[in-house]
Amino acid sequence: MRAADFLVPGILTFTLMYGLLNGRDVLSLFIEGAADGLKTSLKIFPVLLAMITAIYMLRASGAIDMFAYAVKPLYAF
Repeated sequence: MRAADFLVPGILTFTLMYGLLNGRDVLSLFIEGAADGLKTSLKIFPVLLAMITAIYMLRASGAIDMFAYAVKPLYAF
């Protein structure tokens, strides 16, 4: 087994033990953080959707390939 296999469980265990040793309500803090994360994801979703759509349209039209061809000599240097 690799050390990376223990990274996430180790972080979770450390966080749980740290919270319990300091007398914090770990479950309530976790739920509060998850709710904040959900609110943030809902705020950025429309922008993310618009960016993905614009990038797909640029790829489908060939604009990204033309741009890459135009700047290729700069990066070949």
